[in-house]
Amino acid sequence: MKNKIIKTSVFLGVFLVGLLLLLTRCQKNNVVRRANENYIEKAKTWFDAHPKMNQFAVLSYSEKPDWGKAFYHKNGDKIAVEIPVKLKKGMAIMIHDTVSKNVINRIVFVMDNKNTVKSFYELIKPDKAHVATPEKINYFNVPADFSGTIMATNENTGIRQYRQYAQGKPYHFKSEGKLPYYDCWRIVEVYSDGSYEPVTDWVCDVTYGGGDSDGHGGGGSSNGKGNGGKTSKPCPGDPVKNPEIAAQLGASGLNGGEFGCTRYDPDDTCGGIKGKKFHNGIDIKNAYGNPDYAMYGGTAKIKTQYDKNGKVVGAEYYVDVTSVVNNQTVHILYFHMQEDGRVSGHVNAGDVIGYQGDSGNLGDAIKHHHSVSHVHIKVKVNGKAVDPKPYFATKFDGTGTGKSPCSK
Repeated sequence: MKNKIIKTSVFLGVFLVGLLLLLTRCQKNNVVRRANENYIEKAKTWFDAHPKMNQFAVLSYSEKPDWGKAFYHKNGDKIAVEIPVKLKKGMAIMIHDTVSKNVINRIVFVMDNKNTVKSFYELIKPDKAHVATPEKINYFNVPADFSGTIMATNENTGIRQYRQYAQGKPYHFKSEGKLPYYDCWRIVEVYSDGSYEPVTDWVCDVTYGGGDSDGHGGGGSSNGKGNGGKTSKPCPGDPVKNPEIAAQLGASGLNGGEFGCTRYDPDDTCGGIKGKKFHNGIDIKNAYGNPDYAMYGGTAKIKTQYDKNGKVVGAEYYVDVTSVVNNQTVHILYFHMQEDGRVSGHVNAGDVIGYQGDSGNLGDAIKHHHSVSHVHIKVKVNGKAVDPKPYFATKFDGTGTGKSPCSK
């Protein structure tokens, strides 16, 4: 009987000890789970509280980050919270001279035990074997067989870290301050025909030689194509003095120079109308070599349009001026310019930003008597093309002309 009591007591003791260990383990697991949530919540709180430190260019062309997909890893006293970023439809990352479809985009928040947080945009270009398994790649570690490139960019679009791997081993690893030139990246909008248009500048540590070049000059530009004369400034809000809509010389007529489903094309459909083609801007007459003027003050950027093979195509050379009009940020793009003589940086309304050319498809259109010399004005608000007419100082009538408020 005594032995039976002892055995029962031992069994109960072992049972209670096991139960205590199980409860302790569950409690620890709960603590870890809450800690996991706290790291991500802390990153989100910091992100929301510091908008100026999180103005990454990629976020302007991406869907809203889904914090439910965020994850974290630890390395010593550092924690890295990473949230995947999905580009909007039609947007892609261009690395060096190639539009890359298999780029992994993330915003990374690195924290330490002193509550210091640093954030940056992380671009990962993996080899084909790891395109489908991005979860295996994190800020601190890559798979043993990983080959590819990882770049980290701060909110000022400066590359702060550059890593290249071959079979899991870095053969180029550079930190901020001593970055050599290897690869640059930018965001482009890819069209249905495979051509693309850059929407951001190049991001790299040195000036990239294959993209937008700064050009400066007055009348009589460096290639001798400027008109070399003096032209009075137009009314603020107009790109040329006394603007007039440039009609299409074919079936589209005057209407073809305006914004919307205005072009005739028997093989196309626009707005549900067969035989109509969309025109994303307004064409304003301007003789070859005459200046193009900034409609509003703002920041000008020199840009170039390329086709899917990396060759200049379409509207070719143009200037994009970011302005604030009626408390709204707008991009006003001036197409069909000459390559030389274009201006970048701060401009005022009425400043010369370049000279009329025949770049892109305009030269061919003039040659075949489809159009006359003109500057194509495109206005974008929140990334979408809108009718440029409301932004003109001149109000056009049904004949394609109008009275400028500055006319005497």
